[in-house]
Amino acid sequence: MIIRTETYRDLEEDLATIMDIDELFLYERLAEISRDCLDGFHSDWDKYEEQIDRLISEYADLNMVDEVYIYHLGRHVIEPKELLPLKDVLLSENKVSDFLKERDIVFDEQNGKLRFFYKGREITTEEILAKGHFHLFARRLGHLGEADFCVNGFSFWPNIEKISDGYFQDLQRGPEIIENIGRFIGKELWREFKEQSKYYGIVFKVPVEDIIFDGRTDTETKEKKVMCLIKYALYYLNDFYNGSVGGNNLMLRIHDSKKVEVDHCILIDEN
Repeated sequence: MIIRTETYRDLEEDLATIMDIDELFLYERLAEISRDCLDGFHSDWDKYEEQIDRLISEYADLNMVDEVYIYHLGRHVIEPKELLPLKDVLLSENKVSDFLKERDIVFDEQNGKLRFFYKGREITTEEILAKGHFHLFARRLGHLGEADFCVNGFSFWPNIEKISDGYFQDLQRGPEIIENIGRFIGKELWREFKEQSKYYGIVFKVPVEDIIFDGRTDTETKEKKVMCLIKYALYYLNDFYNGSVGGNNLMLRIHDSKKVEVDHCILIDEN
């Protein structure tokens, strides 16, 4: 089973199924937990987390969940059918690499690192770093320790524009790598790419075993991953019940070398 996370209604129905309870009971139980953890105008977070954990342990069948939806934000010239890791985007023929080549920007690979060429000349790591404020750019190319080529996204779609830690607004400008390159060469490439592309929520699904939680070290096993997903899904749903957009949207990624097939796309209205 996969937990549907595109609407609050989907989330409510599937959590009730996984916990083998009806939706009214789920609502009432979460309301009870919220009341119990309220201390004046503030909530006791540790107590809240403990009670959510207890609710999951008491009712949820963790074995039911074997896949997860991930919501990737991105601009594309045509609606994508698959998502590639950054290295493959820059080294293969596609709309992004074509856009860059038309502007004399190309990449190749040497010893697992991407080499950056502008107007026929290689731009070295030292040149990138010497210019200042381009450590992220160098890291994306694999020059500062572990490379960052992965496909990633968020766990929940509702209100993603408000609870994606600013990524929704940043990525609306275009792919991060295009903005990084443009800033380095002194051109607003993102504006040119934005004019010829559309903004999408790109939805794909992967087995639970394949997901990696950004910034967490307590999700090594499938059971712990499912536990974390359900826990944050309950936080998310309860924030909605309480009239809040919340702030518990997990960032998920997959292995740096893996591409994914797109399940469907959500065209984002930018008007």
